[in-house]
Amino acid sequence: MTVTAGPPSRTPRSARATQIAAAARAILEGEGEAALTMRRLADDLGIRAPSLYKHFPDKAALLVALIEEALAEV
Repeated sequence: MTVTAGPPSRTPRSARATQIAAAARAILEGEGEAALTMRRLADDLGIRAPSLYKHFPDKAALLVALIEEALAEV
């Protein structure tokens, strides 16, 4: 009997959280990790930084979401 594993399940995200993650990824890919701050991310999205925390509790959680996304792509 062969058992195959499907793709890993990711935490479902709202449309806004997906938009935030995409903007964070663009900053990371374009300028590196040092450039990614929650304040910078909020500025790029045209929102206030506290609004980000409704979708990601902190920067570490955002980075985990980006890692999950990258692993799913592989």
